[in-house]
Amino acid sequence: MTVGAIDFANLPKRPRESRLRQGMSLSKGPYEYLTQKVNEIGDAFTLTVPASPPMVFLNTVEAVKEVMAIPGDHIDQSRMPFPIDIGEKNTGFLGGVEHKDGRKILIPNVNSERLKARAADMYDIIKYRVDQLQEGEQIDMTRFVGDVTLDIACFSLTGHKAGPVKDRYKYLMARWLHLSTNNTMFMLGTMVGATRWRHRMHQRYQNKLASGRYGREKRFYFTPWGRAVELKAQLDQMLRNDIRKARAESNNDRNDILYYLSIATDSTGALLSEERVIAESLAVLFGGHETSAGTGGFFALWLLKHPQVCAKIREEVTACIEAQGGFNGLAISELRYLNAALMESQRLSPTIFAIMRCLVKDTQVAGYSLPSGVGVMVSPYLIGRRKDVWGEDADCFRPERWLERKGAKPYEFFPFGGGHRTCVGLNQARQQLKILFAYMLLKTEWDSKYKNNDVWPSQRSIAGTTQPEGGVPITIHCR
Repeated sequence: MTVGAIDFANLPKRPRESRLRQGMSLSKGPYEYLTQKVNEIGDAFTLTVPASPPMVFLNTVEAVKEVMAIPGDHIDQSRMPFPIDIGEKNTGFLGGVEHKDGRKILIPNVNSERLKARAADMYDIIKYRVDQLQEGEQIDMTRFVGDVTLDIACFSLTGHKAGPVKDRYKYLMARWLHLSTNNTMFMLGTMVGATRWRHRMHQRYQNKLASGRYGREKRFYFTPWGRAVELKAQLDQMLRNDIRKARAESNNDRNDILYYLSIATDSTGALLSEERVIAESLAVLFGGHETSAGTGGFFALWLLKHPQVCAKIREEVTACIEAQGGFNGLAISELRYLNAALMESQRLSPTIFAIMRCLVKDTQVAGYSLPSGVGVMVSPYLIGRRKDVWGEDADCFRPERWLERKGAKPYEFFPFGGGHRTCVGLNQARQQLKILFAYMLLKTEWDSKYKNNDVWPSQRSIAGTTQPEGGVPITIHCR
């Protein structure tokens, strides 16, 4: 069968469900759906969702190696079915020299010495938020982690830890993210096509900027996308003003990502355009907030079901505090068992359920001749549960395996992507989560309907990031 220019006869087998059913299943319960397709069809299958290119899933370690090694000129990631308008000029969508330039600029800002320097500030933000929790207070752990990491993202990006400017940034960021990822926007993106919807939203945003008609707080909007565009335009204005300020006033004492992006130059020696800096900033914001919220929600679920792991983490954290003479965020983030527990959670419940490469050239992968226009997919979730890689207990939460294995190969464990498209902020994401959970476990204990049982929520996936459906409700008990 041929659809458009793509001959499905040469692709792996497709499920029987309709395109709409496949799309809805990927958004509501992707873990179960992918597992079901592997059991029904095998390690290679093709999914077709509304208004998106065919997605060929290849679920062996050997296939992951090949997919991660696909040449850069064979892919165009701007075609990613990603519905949120974070800007077309961010590194994730770019290719060639622009992509390489972007990684060279971004990586130093979320790694090495600059990241280490932020550990103490991360702890200050986390301590303030956790210390406000009251005995018996009920919270959704996914949203609590998301809110705390939004504070950290706001500080890391803009340098504002408190005050009216920080509050304004956070308000615009939080409202824009909420409106961009709500169910209405998701349904529209699914029906129209995620890439097409993103482009439409970006055009509306550009038209809004060109008109100058934004910044009116009390204006009523009939649609969530109208409000989302308005909020993004206001956020754009704040970022643009700070970009110009950074370029006008050199300040070597600043350690925020926005400052370094503002003064960064590309391979030609030219400053990045303001639009490029804003797009990179919004990508950092989305990645640092939504993916951390999902990762934190799943980590909390695993800890609720394994109290012995919580006890070991508390022992390790307490010993570190005694050795350091206090809570040292950087030292805490380097604890071996805490790190092993987080990695085990990411192996079993990765926030990104699949990695995609959008082909623009015919490509040989894992024995298949895949045509231009196809999206080739590998799933960290499916690979993370393979018994031929992880052993007969692959479905079990056992942090000790990471202490025994001393790590994993990049094509066996890739919750942040892989190859030359690996998420640049992975170290910052892990650092903030380890500090947050270490301090929470030190200061609180939790009750939940998910504690000490086999009850699990389904998953909700928006824009490729997966979170527990309905959140992770817990009751706080102070220690």
